[in-house]
Amino acid sequence: MEILRYSLEEKPYDSSIFREYFKGQRVAIFDIETTGLDYRRNRVILAAFLFLEENGFSGVQYFANDVAMEEEEVLRACAEEFKNIDVLITYNGNRFDLPFLKTRAMVWEVPFLMNVFSLDMYRVVRNYSTLGQFLPNLKQKTVENYLGLTEDRKDEIDGAESVSLYWKYLECGDPELKRLILLHNRDDVRQLSRIMKILDKLDLHRILYSEGFSTAREGKRIVAERIAFRKGKLIAEGHTNCAGRCYCGFDTGFQGNHNERDCSLSVEIPCYTTGDYTYVMKDDFPFPMDPVKNSPFNRDKALIIRDHDQVCHREANFLIHEIFREILKTL
Repeated sequence: MEILRYSLEEKPYDSSIFREYFKGQRVAIFDIETTGLDYRRNRVILAAFLFLEENGFSGVQYFANDVAMEEEEVLRACAEEFKNIDVLITYNGNRFDLPFLKTRAMVWEVPFLMNVFSLDMYRVVRNYSTLGQFLPNLKQKTVENYLGLTEDRKDEIDGAESVSLYWKYLECGDPELKRLILLHNRDDVRQLSRIMKILDKLDLHRILYSEGFSTAREGKRIVAERIAFRKGKLIAEGHTNCAGRCYCGFDTGFQGNHNERDCSLSVEIPCYTTGDYTYVMKDDFPFPMDPVKNSPFNRDKALIIRDHDQVCHREANFLIHEIFREILKTL
């Protein structure tokens, strides 16, 4: 397996809301290249990570010069990288890249704990923007073209051509073919970093309420997967990377339970209802509410988390985020 490291002097995506959720967390843009779409018959030939740094990017590509002999090495390299990543940015990664990796890891018996939060930008574009109403499709290059990013892409091949070039490379070992494959993969993650700017035009609070988010502290991580109101309670369910650590708490404002065997976590927040408002009492919680002090749903003693039938996404997310922080102190 060949390891290629590089850096980009380019400002990563940033916004006050993105920092509100992910400040201090390790964020990486991720993409794989495979020999086909069927994970039962095809293999991973290349994996790329592009890490968001303070003033730029650091990138790494893991390339299998011989996929039959080196796919396992690529998978093990990915598994090691995942241990230190909190947030993974992908494009259709939830449906393709991550299931493909997980399945191929099982084939090779590679321990692969995907306890990171995946923000799938394809799902963001499809479910939370209007682009699907007038674009012919939502392929990454189509979205790039709409956002005016086409000139920033240097490669001129697509995924199918990359596969064809790889088989030719295995036959002849032409370094130019490898260069084209690596460039295509590198441009995919670089362009995805630029697509992230579309988040400025969308309601990120709503997106993360529906898609989940991560909370991290000193190497420990909680990923929220499902958030919903049920029977007068705000419920958050997810998982952690804290195997072997048990938690069962009954604080005034919430109840939490962490299963040490499967790392599943559930939190229940009892709510009050008056008229059309669902709210919590701020004094019930062991943390300050300063980050939402300017919210229109903040009151002297209460924080409204649902107005009529509309969820106050930022307020609900904030509450869960801070509770996760409290739980991480004990795990």
